[in-house]
Amino acid sequence: MTRMTLEALRSAITQLLAKEPESDGAYVRAMDLLANADLSALPSFRLAILRSFTIDPIREVLTVRTFLEGVRLELFLGEFNQYQQEILDPASGLYQFQPEAVFLAVRLEELCPALCHEFGGLTPTERQRLSREVLHTVTGWLEHLRRRGLEEVIVSSFLVPTGSVQGLADTQIAEGQVSMIRALNAELVRLRERFPHLRIFDLEHLAGAIGKRAFCDPLQGYRMANPYRLSVYPSYGERLLLHTRLLSGMRRKCLVLDLDGTLWGGVLGEDGMEGVQLADTHPGNCFKDFQRALLQLTHRGVLLAINSKNHAEDALAMIRSHPDMVLREEHFSAIRINWHDKADNLREIARELNIGLDALVFMDNSAVECEWVRQACPEALVVRLPEQPHRYRTILEGLACFEQLAVTAEDRKRGAMYREQSQRGQLATQAATLEEFYASLQMEGRLLRNERSTIPRVAQMTQKTNQFNLTTQRYTEPEIARFMEEGVVYALKVQDRFGECGIIATAIVLPAEGGATWVIDSFLMSCRVIMRTIEDTLLAQIAEDARSAGAGTLVGRYIPTPKNDLVKTFYRTRGFATLAEEGPGVTYTLDLSAGPMPQPSPWIALTLEAASRL
Repeated sequence: MTRMTLEALRSAITQLLAKEPESDGAYVRAMDLLANADLSALPSFRLAILRSFTIDPIREVLTVRTFLEGVRLELFLGEFNQYQQEILDPASGLYQFQPEAVFLAVRLEELCPALCHEFGGLTPTERQRLSREVLHTVTGWLEHLRRRGLEEVIVSSFLVPTGSVQGLADTQIAEGQVSMIRALNAELVRLRERFPHLRIFDLEHLAGAIGKRAFCDPLQGYRMANPYRLSVYPSYGERLLLHTRLLSGMRRKCLVLDLDGTLWGGVLGEDGMEGVQLADTHPGNCFKDFQRALLQLTHRGVLLAINSKNHAEDALAMIRSHPDMVLREEHFSAIRINWHDKADNLREIARELNIGLDALVFMDNSAVECEWVRQACPEALVVRLPEQPHRYRTILEGLACFEQLAVTAEDRKRGAMYREQSQRGQLATQAATLEEFYASLQMEGRLLRNERSTIPRVAQMTQKTNQFNLTTQRYTEPEIARFMEEGVVYALKVQDRFGECGIIATAIVLPAEGGATWVIDSFLMSCRVIMRTIEDTLLAQIAEDARSAGAGTLVGRYIPTPKNDLVKTFYRTRGFATLAEEGPGVTYTLDLSAGPMPQPSPWIALTLEAASRL
């Protein structure tokens, strides 16, 4: 039998799951399709699961879903109820596997049976003592894993039982079982203050969304030590995948929306501004609430754009002046309101925002438009809205592709930054020369070196930046912190006449050969500031710092990916010589004592912040 191509395999599995989206059996059949596939070309992600119950059905969900995201999952599933031994034994399979993330799927029923099965017979003092012991045990695991170099840990919260041991009375007292388990879950979240790498898998929220009685299966729990229904594992796996997806750097950036039937009910060109459905009463409140949810999405750094077949003047008047519009013109980073092909509009939006089609989500209520865009722009995620507008918000909130582990200051300002970028584009068309455009921007830069407050943003950039990224190494916050101890982590902030751009460029530089050589491990820049000579200023300062520290050689490397062809000649055009060609990558070197040094951009006024350590 001839092997299917990865693209054909992805298409076949997508169609299979679309027919049975909530079926665990569909994932088993999808795994059969993957059994003979060669996935070695895909980037890998190593995940370890330590469990106190039978969680084996999650294997298929995680493997299939990560494949659909373009990632090959390597999974270590610890032996049943051996989680403590795996953590404490330095020679255990967990540490031999060397995972990138560890998921602790441990139920309170196994961790502390007395709090679940003997609660009614415990005194308040005993309940408090056992609660503290649970928290102490989990803290000890995290400390042990951290000492072993396993920084990224996902801990499942505890499930509040459907029937408490004291019945209805339990919910009326602060020291009841329900309140105690909720308090334990809150303490797990607070542990993130001590363990920044910790992530909480909110099992209680997931089970509540599905329904506790639909989530749990007592018979299967008794027979197979698997307390959850097989039908919930697709949702369980998807929720866990939010964490593994984010750690792998997979996330979309922009939601592109239709107008008629999407942001308001009806057709503006036929019903007029007074006749469309958008109000505080039904059915207009469905659309207004959807807009509220979209606005909240922008506060997490997601961009909004419009792609609508409409009369532009009428549509913009509606957006600007209708009293019940929540979203206004300033909330959209790109607008295409015309009678053009929506696939062409989508490509234009991607070009304007300088992001790939694979960073876009297109949302429309038209089956025809959705199918056309899906065929013409397969990289984009297409979401067709149903006929029932009351479901819009739920569908939006169910999109995992916009999730992220942390929200940075740059995220909160991203929409404004892209609107300012549009103003810069208009200025560029007015300038007679490129040099005149650069000068008119009045750019100022602040370069921070080993500044710990930049760790979240630097880690985020390594995980998300694809186009201007010389090596495309993906790093976590703890890894960035370690690089600050071992070398120099640069973070460049830029502002211009239109506003603050935030941290838009970063580099990780590590000393080698006793400091005689500085190696640029990572050099990357936001797509928002490409072609503004900012990269030259950062490279020039790295070279100057290396020479001042006594290094004689600066080494850089380019590792090609499907998206970073833009920087293929970056080092070569800045005076570096080819040192070696290994596989697909090229290593370059610069003699800091003999040849000319890289020159900073003459259009950026740079301020160097005092470095904590160089």
